[in-house]
Amino acid sequence: MVCLLDLSRRAQILTALWLLVLGLASGVSGVSAQPLPTADLDRVKAGQFAAVMFQLKTSINGKVVSPRDTGDSNRSTRLYLANLSERNPPRLISASFPSKAAAAEGWRQLLLPPGTYYLLVLPPGLDQNPPAVAFHAPSARFGRLTQYKFEPARGGFWSLELRAYVLASASPPDDFRELPGFWFQVPNSTLVVYLGTLSTACTDGRGLFGSLIDACSDFSVSLDQDAAQRVSALAMPGTGPVQTEQMALYGKARDGLPLRERGTVKVLMQPPATLAAAFTGAKIASSDVLQGASREIAVYNLLAIASEAAVRAAAQRKAEQQVAQVQPCMAQLSGALSAIDYTSQFTDALAQAVRLGDSGPTPLQLTISAPTLQLRESSRPHYLALELGLQLRLENLDSKRTVYESLLLYAEGFPVQNPLDKRARLYERLVPQRAQPRLMEEWCGATGGELLKEDIETGLKHIAAQVVKDLE
Repeated sequence: MVCLLDLSRRAQILTALWLLVLGLASGVSGVSAQPLPTADLDRVKAGQFAAVMFQLKTSINGKVVSPRDTGDSNRSTRLYLANLSERNPPRLISASFPSKAAAAEGWRQLLLPPGTYYLLVLPPGLDQNPPAVAFHAPSARFGRLTQYKFEPARGGFWSLELRAYVLASASPPDDFRELPGFWFQVPNSTLVVYLGTLSTACTDGRGLFGSLIDACSDFSVSLDQDAAQRVSALAMPGTGPVQTEQMALYGKARDGLPLRERGTVKVLMQPPATLAAAFTGAKIASSDVLQGASREIAVYNLLAIASEAAVRAAAQRKAEQQVAQVQPCMAQLSGALSAIDYTSQFTDALAQAVRLGDSGPTPLQLTISAPTLQLRESSRPHYLALELGLQLRLENLDSKRTVYESLLLYAEGFPVQNPLDKRARLYERLVPQRAQPRLMEEWCGATGGELLKEDIETGLKHIAAQVVKDLE
């Protein structure tokens, strides 16, 4: 008999999941109940962190929704944040507010160290059935559904771990519109940063038990620097002028200047040294919990959660065993990496769009690292495909300002997993071209090293082409 989990670990999982169930029933607000504490304000004044401000305006049927007016999580926004400088996975966050008066106007505030960040804002309509906002697992993207249909779950299922409806079909519905994220920079030696004002307009739809969200517009970004300065001066006296660092769409440069007009760019690349293997393990799946507060429902939900936790643990253990089995092959293939000239392969693809400099002063530097280099389990049994991820940062060396940042991935596709679990799926961007799956025997055979070299060079070219497109 094999024990899937030790008792203490199982109890921790059950407790955490059950608390999550209770949190779903009570609703989760996107704004905490207190402004910036005095101790944190002192840390801002000392230059340890920056107070990062932005305004979030949501209207439903023309009526502005204040984050303090509603306890209905379905009519609220949801915020995910990730530190791109540290490649952290996105996390659901609860922003504070500069003051009670500012909260009524939609002002939010985060305390952040210097770096570059990814921000995803989900509009209202995530918790209702049928959903107005859902997660499409094969593309690892949240999206809004622009056509209201009274069709339960819209062909998907509710995920307890993601707290959202998940669409698992290969292609999303025709009315699914991917929700783009934003990126921004928190400069060094800055006390207060203003990112801009995000606005969306929603309409109501009819439900069996009242009004639901029909659809919401894309978020627009505008600036109101005078208002930001006013809010900051009243809420955080002594912090000085507000520095505006307008957020930009993730995957785009924040100044809009085409790559061809930027002048000389120095490319600095840090190639990977080893190749890893990855197997999917636990997939995101339906959560068979029931709504209600009776003891019978509570017992049923605990049993359902325990069963799901056991299945996930078994799948994860199997994935770890598969990784261990192919480790000798990965070690053998890693020997071929030294023969790949990453910098030349990448810069050759950029050469027609930008002037590259090798010596002398250069105003811009493109720094590239490879946080992901592995062979991933394919959707076809016994096949693996290359997964090459590059993080790219274009920086002005004189001003120390980041102009563009993105994490681009050349792969067969995304595994159907929780995008908040370990990896940075929400801000990994797949290039249009797909990596070719190959049998395990091919990778581990006599020509495996050459195949790996060819696939990596192909991936580098496709990622470079996407950078050029991003910066057109």
